[in-house]
Amino acid sequence: MKVLAGDQVMGFWAKIEGGSHIPAHSHPNEQITWLMKGRFE
Repeated sequence: MKVLAGDQVMGFWAKIEGGSHIPAHSHPNEQITWLMKGRFE
Protein backbone atom coordinates (compact mmCIF):
# COMPACT_ATOMS: atom_id res chain seq x y z
CA MET A 1 0.00 0.00 0.00
CA LYS A 2 1.21 3.51 -0.85
CA VAL A 3 -0.32 6.79 0.31
CA LEU A 4 0.38 10.31 -0.95
CA ALA A 5 -1.36 12.97 1.15
CA GLY A 6 -1.51 16.75 1.40
CA ASP A 7 -3.80 19.28 3.11
CA GLN A 8 -6.63 18.95 0.57
CA VAL A 9 -6.04 15.66 -1.30
CA MET A 10 -4.99 12.06 -0.79
CA GLY A 11 -3.88 9.40 -3.27
CA PHE A 12 -3.96 5.72 -2.31
CA TRP A 13 -2.55 2.75 -4.23
CA ALA A 14 -3.26 -0.79 -3.04
CA LYS A 15 -3.70 -4.36 -4.21
CA ILE A 16 -6.89 -5.78 -2.71
CA GLU A 17 -7.32 -9.54 -2.86
CA GLY A 18 -10.47 -11.09 -4.33
CA GLY A 19 -13.25 -11.63 -1.78
CA SER A 20 -12.06 -8.74 0.40
CA HIS A 21 -14.63 -6.49 2.07
CA ILE A 22 -14.07 -2.76 2.57
CA PRO A 23 -16.37 -1.38 5.31
CA ALA A 24 -18.67 1.51 4.39
CA HIS A 25 -16.97 4.84 5.08
CA SER A 26 -16.85 8.41 3.76
CA HIS A 27 -14.37 11.17 3.03
CA PRO A 28 -14.82 14.96 3.10
CA ASN A 29 -13.74 15.23 -0.56
CA GLU A 30 -14.48 13.60 -3.92
CA GLN A 31 -13.21 10.10 -4.63
CA ILE A 32 -12.01 8.47 -7.85
CA THR A 33 -11.45 4.72 -8.19
CA TRP A 34 -9.50 2.91 -10.91
CA LEU A 35 -10.03 -0.82 -11.17
CA MET A 36 -7.11 -2.34 -13.05
CA LYS A 37 -8.33 -5.95 -13.15
CA GLY A 38 -11.39 -7.87 -11.97
CA ARG A 39 -14.68 -6.40 -10.79
CA PHE A 40 -16.32 -4.95 -7.71
CA GLU A 41 -19.82 -4.27 -6.44
